[in-house]
Amino acid sequence: MSFGFGPPGTLARVMRHLSPSHWCQSRGLGHRATANTNTVNLNTIGEKGDDFETSVIFIHGLLGSSSNFRSVMKQCSVRSTKSTGLASMGSSMARPFYSVDLRNHGASPHVNGPMDPRVLAEDVIRLMDDYDIDIAMLVGHGLGGDTAMAAALWHGDRVDRFMSVEPLIGTATAEQCSTGLTHVVKAMRTVVLDDIHTRADADTMLAASGIGDQALRRFALQNLVMAGADHGGPRWRVNLDALAEDYTLNGVTLIELGLDGIKSNAAVVFEGDAVFVFGELSDRADMTAHSTALCQLFPASKSTSVVSGHWVHLERPSEFVEEVMKFIDR
Repeated sequence: MSFGFGPPGTLARVMRHLSPSHWCQSRGLGHRATANTNTVNLNTIGEKGDDFETSVIFIHGLLGSSSNFRSVMKQCSVRSTKSTGLASMGSSMARPFYSVDLRNHGASPHVNGPMDPRVLAEDVIRLMDDYDIDIAMLVGHGLGGDTAMAAALWHGDRVDRFMSVEPLIGTATAEQCSTGLTHVVKAMRTVVLDDIHTRADADTMLAASGIGDQALRRFALQNLVMAGADHGGPRWRVNLDALAEDYTLNGVTLIELGLDGIKSNAAVVFEGDAVFVFGELSDRADMTAHSTALCQLFPASKSTSVVSGHWVHLERPSEFVEEVMKFIDR
């Protein structure tokens, strides 16, 4: 099922020479001067591509990691490979794909401070600087979707187009904005790591803390590293203190920030292609309540839905890959 927020509009394609010359596998890059000195160096995994193809960057949601998109990224990389005149020699062209760990997640730095989408978007822009990527397509889920939206609004010259999957702040109710998965974060903080001998022990503690959904507990436990005593013992792969205390926009949603910018004549409207993907079985998004605002901020945006819950890419991977490929080939 598909429906649009507004007229399709057009975007003049920018002539560019992209050179993401760094082929990375779960590593960060050296520091480089950027406009925002408060950014962090994001850990990244990637699928090698050719310099002249526009890069695609996947951005996970709260409590996720770069590995959430590993399978999707590989499938998209294979499907986006184009035969060339050198095909008989085994040569091909492929688009570069990357997936990041947001700050306070995975192998990216764990730091204190704000976790709102504008801050996270600055980290993504720094990553693009470090990889010599002038402009990219962004695909984000949940908090990552809001990060992609923020990057497009405040760094529109660096974003070719974006796909926001089940965005949280832009589409959720005020109550959902303030809680989201934070109840899971709170439950994770109650786990006594010193008392854990097996992953099942941690699962039992999460269940006792009120996380009755086994699938949700499994999702949370993907962040548990079962290291031996000689390596410090069990630990969380996420900075729970920062996520519990600093995942906030101080009561102001991303959409409200954008609309305030329009009123004050700030250049925050993104006129490029934008696709919103929602899970029809998800309880997070009310499309009709935000369609007018989204059309104002993203006049060329369109929307589609998939029969799934919030984790579209995990629940319906094949359908999600199809949506991503349509997005890339627009």
